[in-house]
Amino acid sequence: MASSGAYKSRINITIVGDGFVGKSCLVAAFLQQDFLVDSPPTMIETHLVEMFVDGQDYILQIVDIGDSQKIAPDLFMETDCLVVCFSVDAINSYENVIFRWLPDVYSKCPMASLILVGTKLDLREGTPLPVASFQGLQLAKEIRANCYFECSAKFQVSIAQIFQAAVRTVVQKYNSGPGLERIKGEKNPTVYCTLL
Repeated sequence: MASSGAYKSRINITIVGDGFVGKSCLVAAFLQQDFLVDSPPTMIETHLVEMFVDGQDYILQIVDIGDSQKIAPDLFMETDCLVVCFSVDAINSYENVIFRWLPDVYSKCPMASLILVGTKLDLREGTPLPVASFQGLQLAKEIRANCYFECSAKFQVSIAQIFQAAVRTVVQKYNSGPGLERIKGEKNPTVYCTLL
């Protein structure tokens, strides 16, 4: 991993979560500003992209684990930030954050920053038993996530902000200063970041 002073110029982001929660759509919305209408099941995909955040250039290596049931230990070795996804229209994916994904995250990558993301925000209204915003916020606090976002890949809601926050949480960790940042001007009022 290349570094520049206190900042890391390359930041490795691993995206995990149940199959079909919209991980690949999230990545495509970020990289191509496009929505994947018919997204085929993904295995593991790695993308490199440059991003300018707070006056600094970074290279993001984004690893989308796709529909893999378990995460290979070597995927975590270089991870700086984990993005754990659930879909707001699928309560079981929300529950699996605790029961399936966090044991892997805590055991294999305890030092990485953690961002919790509720995907498919645009489907919440038509869902009989959706995951409410307060439940996402509650879970984020319970698992001590650095940030919580709700996003819509279809309508580009909070997509870039997720990756900006990933960069900022890693930079903050390397600068080791405490602070609280609330992201303003969002279409999504539940966005918050606690930079530890």
